[in-house]
Amino acid sequence: MKTPWQYKPAGPLALTMLLTLCNGPPALAEPTQALITENTGLLGGSRLDLSLRNLYRSGNASEWDPDLLPHHYSTWVQGLSLDYRSGYWQDRLGLGMSYESVINLRTRTENGYTDNMLPRDLGSFSKLGQAYLRYQQHGLSAQVGWQHMYNVGVIHARDSRAAQKSYQGLRLDGEAGQWSGLLAVVDRTSDRHEPEKRRFYSRDGRHQLNHIVSGQVKWESAKNNSLLYFAGEADRYLFRQGLETSWQAQPSGLRLEGFLYHNRGLSWWERRDFSRDAYHFGFKASRELGPFTLTGGGSHTWAKPQNPSDLGFFYFNLARNAVGRFASPAYNGIFDYMHDRETMLFAGLSYRPHASTRIGMAAYHGRGMRYQQIPLRHWDVLGFIEHKPPQLKNLRLLLMVDYGQSWKRTRNGQADVASGQQINKPKIGSGFQIDYLLPLL
Repeated sequence: MKTPWQYKPAGPLALTMLLTLCNGPPALAEPTQALITENTGLLGGSRLDLSLRNLYRSGNASEWDPDLLPHHYSTWVQGLSLDYRSGYWQDRLGLGMSYESVINLRTRTENGYTDNMLPRDLGSFSKLGQAYLRYQQHGLSAQVGWQHMYNVGVIHARDSRAAQKSYQGLRLDGEAGQWSGLLAVVDRTSDRHEPEKRRFYSRDGRHQLNHIVSGQVKWESAKNNSLLYFAGEADRYLFRQGLETSWQAQPSGLRLEGFLYHNRGLSWWERRDFSRDAYHFGFKASRELGPFTLTGGGSHTWAKPQNPSDLGFFYFNLARNAVGRFASPAYNGIFDYMHDRETMLFAGLSYRPHASTRIGMAAYHGRGMRYQQIPLRHWDVLGFIEHKPPQLKNLRLLLMVDYGQSWKRTRNGQADVASGQQINKPKIGSGFQIDYLLPLL
């Protein structure tokens, strides 16, 4: 029998989706460009920041067997990150490091499930999150060591918990005019809910993956007008490539985004989720109308399973312990709208009554997939309130709630269709997040 940690967490709400509704695609999704600074010296150009995150999540996962995931849980933690980034010695060499700590304030859970915020023993923990050297010259920069990586080619780390995921490896960034690119190689990781440093493995644990290599090329003619191609491989396990494009019409402000991804299983691929190749297409449109922001879009997935009666899925991670790049709206943190033959449609609306506050909601609906020839569908509705008090700079408060329905699952994680039809089961979640950044240097 699988333990709860072998399943994808049934989180109440993905902050990545909320941030997209609030502010458009997060800045972290863009590759770090090569930086050129004045020669202020190693210490003269230093920066030291204290980041605090108070995070509470509660919800249920009632479609799961209670022996696998809890029907109810709540987790309340305090995260702390002390980040140091030096200037450059001789305008060339620098360093950076960060210390991260997560304190368990109050947790009530079954089976030790905490939505990837605490270790399995529910204990508080601390770790060295980053420790890297960096180099720069005109149009080129490099970082080597333990570092955060957000959408670096196929490699990603979601920033939605009290601590952050980091990777050990080398990253090279370059730019020339409207073009930019990067290369990265990583071999180990430290996840956001534990201090341990781990290797990458195939999902069945039979093969240790020695590295993940990735690269990308981006053309950007203007802000929000870009085309990006990326590709990468988890050692003999999974190859991924994709296209992401963005175009914004002037002066209307209508923004269109498209996403196309391809997965190919390699020699160590177990043919789980899909047999050999899987494809996913997604699109999104957004426009600001005064204090309102309208969003909408959809997606479709081809992920043929080895057994035609099974439910195929586009595996969006790269391997065990490795998060993969996937910016399509088909992933929203509650349900994954990436099953074989699934078509998903979504719509969102946010309203800004004044400059410091935003209120919004979004609704998703997916259908078209089949399990043992039984049609399936699922949906969810999300809501949030975000506030940034003008009296206190760098403070952000976020309230969240969600409700959705999916199919009941059996003990092996598959849809329960023994009655000849889908059995609906709800998911309910809520939470709040308080972020504060205090510059110390």
